[in-house]
Order: sequence, then C-alpha cells, then structure tokens
Amino acid sequence: MKFSYFLLIAACFATPISSSTLYMTYPEANSVYKIGDTMLIEWYTKLNELTAPLETDTYVTIALAYGQSNNLTIDRIMTTRSTLNLGFYQWIIPGTVNPRTDYVIEVGTDTSNIAFAGFITINQRNLAATATATATASDSITHRALGLS
Repeated sequence: MKFSYFLLIAACFATPISSSTLYMTYPEANSVYKIGDTMLIEWYTKLNELTAPLETDTYVTIALAYGQSNNLTIDRIMTTRSTLNLGFYQWIIPGTVNPRTDYVIEVGTDTSNIAFAGFITINQRNLAATATATATASDSITHRALGLS
C-alpha cells in the first residue's frame, strides 16, 4: 500500500510542469511593414507558480501566418531555433513575401504555447520612388564632385 501511494505521488511530480505562457510585445497589432524592412519580433514568457525554471536550451519557432485568427495558414517558418529566454528576433522581410493585410507573427514552443499580438500588414516596397530618390542623390553628388553644381 505504501508503495502504490508513493507511485501515485511520484506520478504527480513526474508530470511535466514546464508550461509557460508566451506574450508578444512586437510587432504590435496593426503595424505596417514593407518588403525589405527589418521587423523586430519580441516576446516574453510568464512562468506559472509551479513551473520549473526554464532551461537555457529551450527554443521557440517563429512563423509568418495569415488568414482568420481561428484558421491561420502558415506562410513560412522564419526560424525554429531562437532561444526562448533571449526574447527577440530580427527578421528582414524577403521579396518572396506576398503583400497582405492579414498576417500575424506566431511565436511558440509547442502547439499548446503559441502567441501572436494581432494582425499586421506587409506592403510591397515602392522601388520606383526609391530608385528615383537614389538617382537624384547620386546625380547631385556626382555633379558636386565634378565641380558642376
């Protein structure tokens, strides 16, 4: 009887109590980015009272997803190896991302511990305006260098 009581108590303590709750800080809901921008992704974790301290080798997966909040589709995985305790990740939005107004950034350790802060927009970068501004700046510098302005 003592042995079975011991097993029952041991089973209770052997149950993983490593769940933490993730919270997103950035990007904020309704943020607008352009392709080529560097996006700061920031989170923190709040441990439950009974949670064991986090190990330093715990990682989060960060994904770009879109759609309705109850039916998100993952567009791409940014990383699977960002350290949970680090709390941030910087991502340069690649040109292969399609512009949308219903993206979310998901950060999670597993399917039961995922956070996102709300919808964000990613727009196409206006390359024509950027090229014109660059050309204008280059032209004036070239002319000054030649003593023409």
